[in-house]
Amino acid sequence: MQALHDLEVGIMFWAGRDDLAQIKSLGVRCGQLGLAENVELSSAFSSGWKAALAREQFTLLTVFCAYEGEDYADIPTVERTVGFIPRATRERREKRTLEVSDFAAAIGTPAIACHIGFVPENNQHPDYIAVRA
Repeated sequence: MQALHDLEVGIMFWAGRDDLAQIKSLGVRCGQLGLAENVELSSAFSSGWKAALAREQFTLLTVFCAYEGEDYADIPTVERTVGFIPRATRERREKRTLEVSDFAAAIGTPAIACHIGFVPENNQHPDYIAVRA
């Protein structure tokens, strides 16, 4: 891989929707890969992405973990549905995040990203404590 320039512009794109060769043809050499929760993270999937990144000489800086049921329609909806704060989906989302982290490591990507949600300001709030832990 060629070294990236300071502040080089990258692109966010999605597995299962966007084509890496087409993205590379736009002159972009780096970016962030988004993974929807319904994307199965098999060893074949990991191998395919690792090979495609090498073939395209594309630097993947982060893998983004998106979760089923997140809705960004407005602030109250985001507060109810995004990240780790909603108790009903927290355990499943934490598990998925670990799976995405393993995928990122398998393809040689150094970081993951996700939206953690609206963390309560009160550091004694049960959701604050649970998410911090």
